[in-house]
Amino acid sequence: MKMDPLNKVEKISDDVRIITPRHVLREKAGYGGVDTTTVKRAQNYADQLPIEFEPYAKDFLDRLQTAIQAARTNPVRDKVTIATLSSPAMDLKASGGMYKYPLVTALADILLNFLEHLPQLNDDAIEVVDLHLKTIAAIMHSRLSGDGGAQGKILAGELYGACQRYMKKHRGLKD
Repeated sequence: MKMDPLNKVEKISDDVRIITPRHVLREKAGYGGVDTTTVKRAQNYADQLPIEFEPYAKDFLDRLQTAIQAARTNPVRDKVTIATLSSPAMDLKASGGMYKYPLVTALADILLNFLEHLPQLNDDAIEVVDLHLKTIAAIMHSRLSGDGGAQGKILAGELYGACQRYMKKHRGLKD
Protein backbone atom coordinates (compact mmCIF):
# COMPACT_ATOMS: atom_id res chain seq x y z
CA MET A 1 0.00 0.00 0.00
CA LYS A 2 1.36 3.36 -1.04
CA MET A 3 1.31 5.94 1.72
CA ASP A 4 0.92 9.67 1.16
CA PRO A 5 4.29 11.25 2.02
CA LEU A 6 2.49 14.26 3.52
CA ASN A 7 0.80 12.16 6.24
CA LYS A 8 2.14 12.73 9.73
CA VAL A 9 3.94 9.60 11.00
CA GLU A 10 4.85 9.17 14.65
CA LYS A 11 7.11 6.26 15.50
CA ILE A 12 6.25 4.68 18.85
CA SER A 13 8.60 1.68 18.60
CA ASP A 14 10.24 -0.40 15.89
CA ASP A 15 6.94 -2.24 15.31
CA VAL A 16 4.39 0.53 15.97
CA ARG A 17 3.74 3.72 14.02
CA ILE A 18 0.82 6.12 14.33
CA ILE A 19 -0.18 7.59 10.98
CA THR A 20 -2.33 10.71 10.97
CA PRO A 21 -3.75 11.20 7.48
CA ARG A 22 -3.94 14.54 5.75
CA HIS A 23 -7.22 16.41 5.73
CA VAL A 24 -7.31 16.95 1.98
CA LEU A 25 -10.77 18.58 1.94
CA ARG A 26 -9.89 20.91 4.77
CA GLU A 27 -6.69 21.87 2.94
CA LYS A 28 -8.75 22.70 -0.15
CA ALA A 29 -11.67 24.42 1.56
CA GLY A 30 -9.87 26.07 4.43
CA TYR A 31 -10.86 26.34 8.06
CA GLY A 32 -13.26 29.26 8.07
CA GLY A 33 -17.00 29.33 7.52
CA VAL A 34 -18.87 30.96 4.68
CA ASP A 35 -19.02 34.74 4.71
CA THR A 36 -22.44 35.96 5.92
CA THR A 37 -22.66 38.41 3.03
CA THR A 38 -22.33 35.51 0.59
CA VAL A 39 -25.02 33.56 2.44
CA LYS A 40 -27.40 36.57 2.36
CA ARG A 41 -26.79 37.11 -1.37
CA ALA A 42 -27.46 33.44 -2.08
CA GLN A 43 -30.64 33.50 0.02
CA ASN A 44 -31.89 36.65 -1.73
CA TYR A 45 -31.24 35.02 -5.09
CA ALA A 46 -33.08 31.85 -4.05
CA ASP A 47 -36.02 33.90 -2.72
CA GLN A 48 -36.41 35.63 -6.09
CA LEU A 49 -36.47 32.43 -8.14
CA PRO A 50 -39.89 31.50 -9.45
CA ILE A 51 -41.37 28.65 -7.47
CA GLU A 52 -43.10 26.12 -9.66
CA PHE A 53 -44.29 23.15 -7.65
CA GLU A 54 -47.10 22.30 -10.06
CA PRO A 55 -45.01 20.22 -12.53
CA TYR A 56 -43.49 18.19 -9.70
CA ALA A 57 -46.82 17.77 -7.96
CA LYS A 58 -48.43 16.65 -11.23
CA ASP A 59 -45.79 13.96 -11.61
CA PHE A 60 -46.28 12.78 -8.02
CA LEU A 61 -50.08 12.78 -8.43
CA ASP A 62 -49.82 10.89 -11.74
CA ARG A 63 -47.69 8.25 -10.01
CA LEU A 64 -50.22 8.02 -7.19
CA GLN A 65 -53.08 7.69 -9.70
CA THR A 66 -51.22 4.91 -11.51
CA ALA A 67 -50.59 3.13 -8.20
CA ILE A 68 -54.29 3.43 -7.27
CA GLN A 69 -55.36 1.99 -10.63
CA ALA A 70 -52.89 -0.88 -10.25
CA ALA A 71 -54.11 -1.58 -6.70
CA ARG A 72 -57.73 -1.70 -7.88
CA THR A 73 -56.97 -4.33 -10.51
CA ASN A 74 -54.42 -6.34 -8.54
CA PRO A 75 -55.86 -9.19 -6.49
CA VAL A 76 -52.70 -9.21 -4.35
CA ARG A 77 -52.81 -6.15 -2.14
CA ASP A 78 -49.89 -6.62 0.17
CA LYS A 79 -47.27 -4.40 1.81
CA VAL A 80 -45.58 -3.93 -1.59
CA THR A 81 -48.79 -2.44 -2.98
CA ILE A 82 -49.08 -0.17 0.05
CA ALA A 83 -45.44 0.90 -0.42
CA THR A 84 -46.17 1.73 -4.07
CA LEU A 85 -48.96 4.03 -2.91
CA SER A 86 -46.76 5.52 -0.20
CA SER A 87 -43.86 6.53 -2.43
CA PRO A 88 -45.53 9.43 -4.30
CA ALA A 89 -47.24 10.48 -1.06
CA MET A 90 -43.80 10.77 0.55
CA ASP A 91 -42.63 12.93 -2.34
CA LEU A 92 -45.65 15.21 -1.93
CA LYS A 93 -45.07 15.48 1.80
CA ALA A 94 -41.39 16.26 1.38
CA SER A 95 -41.84 18.79 -1.40
CA GLY A 96 -45.02 20.59 -0.37
CA GLY A 97 -43.51 22.68 2.40
CA MET A 98 -40.37 23.42 0.43
CA TYR A 99 -42.48 24.91 -2.37
CA LYS A 100 -44.76 26.82 0.01
CA TYR A 101 -47.64 24.33 -0.11
CA PRO A 102 -47.81 23.27 3.55
CA LEU A 103 -51.43 22.15 3.13
CA VAL A 104 -50.27 19.56 0.58
CA THR A 105 -47.61 18.46 3.05
CA ALA A 106 -50.22 18.12 5.82
CA LEU A 107 -52.61 16.10 3.64
CA ALA A 108 -49.83 13.85 2.35
CA ASP A 109 -48.76 13.31 5.97
CA ILE A 110 -52.29 12.22 6.89
CA LEU A 111 -52.28 9.83 3.91
CA LEU A 112 -48.90 8.37 4.85
CA ASN A 113 -49.96 7.87 8.44
CA PHE A 114 -53.08 6.09 7.19
CA LEU A 115 -51.12 3.84 4.82
CA GLU A 116 -48.51 2.87 7.38
CA HIS A 117 -51.18 1.72 9.82
CA LEU A 118 -53.10 -0.40 7.33
CA PRO A 119 -53.00 -4.09 8.15
CA GLN A 120 -54.12 -4.78 4.58
CA LEU A 121 -55.42 -2.92 1.56
CA ASN A 122 -59.06 -3.31 0.52
CA ASP A 123 -61.45 -1.40 -1.74
CA ASP A 124 -62.47 1.01 1.04
CA ALA A 125 -58.82 1.85 1.78
CA ILE A 126 -58.18 2.50 -1.90
CA GLU A 127 -61.15 4.90 -1.91
CA VAL A 128 -59.64 6.81 1.03
CA VAL A 129 -56.34 7.07 -0.86
CA ASP A 130 -58.22 8.21 -3.97
CA LEU A 131 -59.99 10.88 -1.90
CA HIS A 132 -56.61 12.23 -0.81
CA LEU A 133 -55.43 12.21 -4.43
CA LYS A 134 -58.46 14.16 -5.65
CA THR A 135 -58.19 16.68 -2.83
CA ILE A 136 -54.50 17.36 -3.39
CA ALA A 137 -55.08 17.54 -7.16
CA ALA A 138 -57.81 20.16 -6.59
CA ILE A 139 -55.46 22.18 -4.37
CA MET A 140 -52.75 22.08 -7.04
CA HIS A 141 -55.23 22.91 -9.80
CA SER A 142 -56.37 25.95 -7.82
CA ARG A 143 -52.76 26.84 -6.97
CA LEU A 144 -53.80 27.12 -3.34
CA SER A 145 -50.39 27.68 -1.77
CA GLY A 146 -50.06 28.27 1.93
CA ASP A 147 -51.92 26.44 4.66
CA GLY A 148 -55.41 27.08 3.29
CA GLY A 149 -56.43 29.02 6.40
CA ALA A 150 -59.57 27.90 8.20
CA GLN A 151 -60.78 25.98 5.14
CA GLY A 152 -57.47 24.14 4.95
CA LYS A 153 -57.85 23.05 8.58
CA ILE A 154 -61.39 21.85 7.91
CA LEU A 155 -60.24 19.97 4.81
CA ALA A 156 -57.38 18.30 6.70
CA GLY A 157 -59.78 17.46 9.53
CA GLU A 158 -62.23 15.83 7.12
CA LEU A 159 -59.56 13.69 5.48
CA TYR A 160 -58.22 12.70 8.89
CA GLY A 161 -61.77 11.87 9.93
CA ALA A 162 -62.22 9.67 6.85
CA CYS A 163 -59.10 7.74 7.85
CA GLN A 164 -60.34 7.38 11.41
CA ARG A 165 -63.77 6.16 10.25
CA TYR A 166 -62.09 3.60 8.01
CA MET A 167 -59.93 2.33 10.87
CA LYS A 168 -62.92 2.10 13.19
CA LYS A 169 -64.98 0.21 10.58
CA HIS A 170 -62.16 -2.20 9.67
CA ARG A 171 -60.66 -2.65 13.11
CA GLY A 172 -60.84 -6.46 12.89
CA LEU A 173 -58.67 -6.80 9.78
CA LYS A 174 -55.74 -9.21 10.05
CA ASP A 175 -52.37 -9.09 8.33
